[in-house]
Amino acid sequence: MRYLCVVAVALCVVGLCVGSALSNGQNADGDGIQISVAPRAIVLGSPVDSLTVHSNLPLDTVVAGSVAVNGVTNIGVWADDCGDLVARVALADLEGVAPPRLTVTLTGTLTNGTPFAASDTVRVIQRKR
Repeated sequence: MRYLCVVAVALCVVGLCVGSALSNGQNADGDGIQISVAPRAIVLGSPVDSLTVHSNLPLDTVVAGSVAVNGVTNIGVWADDCGDLVARVALADLEGVAPPRLTVTLTGTLTNGTPFAASDTVRVIQRKR
């Protein structure tokens, strides 16, 4: 019985580690920069009017004024609870928002002068009336 408990705990730990690794690496580029876009689906005609991009870059390593989403620099930039970069852009400012998909690219410059870019794709759906 004791060994069964040890095996069960070990499998749970392995499962948690594998799940975390798979979810966080979904759109990593060669530099390890990852982004996640919310909402995952844009419904045209819905009351949602902005797009939020979460990254794994610590905000203090990024020149905040250099951050852009799909080339749009008129955005909000702040740190999340982990201190990582978050950017929000109005959907009206983005070009090419049409079904079936939109590729969202976060770009900017690190404080050491290195440019960065990371992309993710979200669904775009036309709301039926």
